[in-house]
Amino acid sequence: GEIGVFLDQERLFEEKSFAEYALSASEEKFSKAFKASPDSITITRLSDGRFIEVNDGFCRISGYTREEALGEPPIDVWGDIERARDLAAELKRHSFIRDREVLFRVKSGRTIHASYSGGLIELNGETYVVSVVRDLTEKDRAGTIMLARLELREYAVGHTAEEVMVKALDEIEAITDSR
Repeated sequence: GEIGVFLDQERLFEEKSFAEYALSASEEKFSKAFKASPDSITITRLSDGRFIEVNDGFCRISGYTREEALGEPPIDVWGDIERARDLAAELKRHSFIRDREVLFRVKSGRTIHASYSGGLIELNGETYVVSVVRDLTEKDRAGTIMLARLELREYAVGHTAEEVMVKALDEIEAITDSR
């Protein structure tokens, strides 16, 4: 009788303690990954798109401070609003999307080429979107530089050193947008 009830209560207490420990460990892992990621990670409310939390990667990539991102008025980081609507619809249908190419608008107004992944989560009866945006600008630039180097080598075969230098400088200006 009483010993069985006591043992059942002790087992329930141990299970509850283990569940709380597992939840705490899971939250700690998420928090560390969220803070440490060089990619932009944000949590937004699905109903209105407001930022609830942003990491340092978001601030570095976007140029916005955390306070600006979480403040009034809401900021718009989508370089293509139609694409953003399509992604939101896809998220609602599938709850998770991965590696979709997007244009991401930074504080200066410039748009950058990026990869977007996102998933829906439920917290306290409200739906949120956890989004990861990876800046592809440097990857794009590296590909452009490699292609320019190959083209320059081919060009060098039939041209003078002066012509090659002029072409190289033109390529540098084009790659760095310094015209």
